[in-house]
Amino acid sequence: EQKNWDEAIGEFAQACRLDPNSSEAHAGMSWALANTQKTSEAVEEARKAVALAPNNADAHSMLAWAYLKHGDPHTAATQYRLA
Repeated sequence: EQKNWDEAIGEFAQACRLDPNSSEAHAGMSWALANTQKTSEAVEEARKAVALAPNNADAHSMLAWAYLKHGDPHTAATQYRLA
């Protein structure tokens, strides 16, 4: 299963390189990183997704989930309320 996440990270990294302004690509990268316990990086990518699409509920939900995986339920709850 780890190999699948590593492949996903590679694919999302390519998507982010091809379209650095894609909120969806950064959110996907966040999801893959969080599933490999790279939670600091996941939060960073999710923050980029929200910065690129501040009115996108999915981006805020991804940021909330990344914060939750990172061990910050208070900030996660704030982001879920913004979603």
